[in-house]
Amino acid sequence: MPLVSADAPFVALVREAERIGVHLSPAQADLCARYATLLIERNTDVNLTAITEPSSIARKHFLDSFTALAVRGWSGGERLIDVGSGAGFPGLALRIALPRAQVTLVEATGKKARFLEEVTRTLGLDGVEVRNERAEALAKERRERYDVGTARAVGSLGAVIEYLLPFLRVG
Repeated sequence: MPLVSADAPFVALVREAERIGVHLSPAQADLCARYATLLIERNTDVNLTAITEPSSIARKHFLDSFTALAVRGWSGGERLIDVGSGAGFPGLALRIALPRAQVTLVEATGKKARFLEEVTRTLGLDGVEVRNERAEALAKERRERYDVGTARAVGSLGAVIEYLLPFLRVG
């Protein structure tokens, strides 16, 4: 039996996402609920998040991630890099909302990177690459390859800009 019911916090998530102009299908809401279940199950082993209650996960992780979709014109097929992915927010949440997006998750901590690989595999999310390394090391290889860069709880704004800027395409 799943830990998270798709008929409670994740039905509310669909309504709240609509309010900010993000349209989630029932299948996408189910992916969010399944992801939350994996997050709750693995959190004790991997220490992914302090937020472990399903309605809080829906609001503070998924909905917060989806706000990026409300502030930028998105085609849906962007190449996105998420630095310091941790539990996968906002990168994996954005990939769920944008099925054609190509997402690279950069996470230096091995246990967290393995969790991200597990989520990607379990949910059947193609177009996701997990890189278990530091952003600074990957920046030389992936310079100017991405349309969008995200980071959450990585550091100061200056540090985040320093991490992300090398990855982003000019223009």
